[in-house]
Amino acid sequence: MDIKQLELFLSLSNSLNFTQAAQEFYLTQPAVSHQISTLERELGGKLFLRDSHSVRLTAAGKALIPYAKSILEQTAAAANCVYDIAHGKTGHLRVMVVQSAVSTATRITEAFAAEHPDVSIEADIVTGAEQIRAISGGKADIFFSMNELLETFPQLQSRVLEARAFSLLLPASCELAVDPEDLSTLCAMPLLCESESEAPSLAGRAVEICRRRGMPDPKVRWCNSGNSVLLAVQSGLGFAVVPTPSKEYEPNGVRVVRLTGEDVTADDSIGWQKKTSNQSVSFFMDTVERLY
Repeated sequence: MDIKQLELFLSLSNSLNFTQAAQEFYLTQPAVSHQISTLERELGGKLFLRDSHSVRLTAAGKALIPYAKSILEQTAAAANCVYDIAHGKTGHLRVMVVQSAVSTATRITEAFAAEHPDVSIEADIVTGAEQIRAISGGKADIFFSMNELLETFPQLQSRVLEARAFSLLLPASCELAVDPEDLSTLCAMPLLCESESEAPSLAGRAVEICRRRGMPDPKVRWCNSGNSVLLAVQSGLGFAVVPTPSKEYEPNGVRVVRLTGEDVTADDSIGWQKKTSNQSVSFFMDTVERLY
């Protein structure tokens, strides 16, 4: 039993005319008769009663009609579903973003969502540690992070999106003059860092940047998350060294001082699973290629 046989059966059950069914499917009348006879043999019963004057459905033929319609409807739905997924019309993506990459991730995700409105997107801002666990466990499709983190995972493909300089985040109330090449004027202030367990790529970089700029022994105060670091800076509890936020995501209540030098850049990157059956990932990467 195949789809064509069921289509012929339903056409014939409606018209009860072999000639009309043959014309509808561009077949000869004997070809239609052969297909129906084959279907009857496969199902083990007569579907039509035929004589020289008329064609009538049998009880078995009448019983088959709703099943044949259901099979054809489900087949069409399955074909549409596969086509939509294969062509990026529907699907689901899980995206994980570290705080420092929010602006880049937002720009790309907004563009993708506009191009593929029926693909559902689940996006989360996470700590570095949470992202590491998600990568290791295959818990997401797309990861926005620093390249030095993503490139350590052999199961990921990664692509650098843009280089971002580090900046100082100072409390808005801080009136100290700050030289981007000499941070010694900040020695009395705590350096606020997201904990090494939560942001392994950022914590060490922040401390090293300070040491190279006149702070041989920065007084580090560890925070639980990037948001905790920001809140502590806004509250005047210290300063932070972080990848420079874009203007539209520049936080209130802080003073941003851009640092200079070859050692203060970080690569915003995107990573995705090498072995994935999720077609939406390739369409997401098409958007990335278009924007970057």
